[in-house]
Amino acid sequence: MKVQALWDTGADGSVISPMVVERLGLLPSGATEVYTANGIAFQEVFDISILLPGGLLIDTEATCADLTTGQFSCLIGMDVIGRGDFAVSNFQGTTVFSFRYPSVERIDFRDGLDLDEG
Repeated sequence: MKVQALWDTGADGSVISPMVVERLGLLPSGATEVYTANGIAFQEVFDISILLPGGLLIDTEATCADLTTGQFSCLIGMDVIGRGDFAVSNFQGTTVFSFRYPSVERIDFRDGLDLDEG
């Protein structure tokens, strides 16, 4: 099933909407307490596979919750983002992000800069 996903570096875990659960006929593998902007909630957990552009398949767990925008049916959290290298750049006013998994090297945008440590 192809859905629009939101990359959220402020979310510990990934989330799928009830529509995704229903359309795929998913059964919960458990439940957990989650901390949201609206407080603490108890949500079902589902084992899912996320196929990212470029053919990268990531297996993870996701809770099920109503996502506040109707545009997105999946929220990709730090449980996925933290497995690889995630970068956001804004070259010539155009913002893009990239993600690779697995990580193949350390990235530090400060490398090669003459920074005054004092």
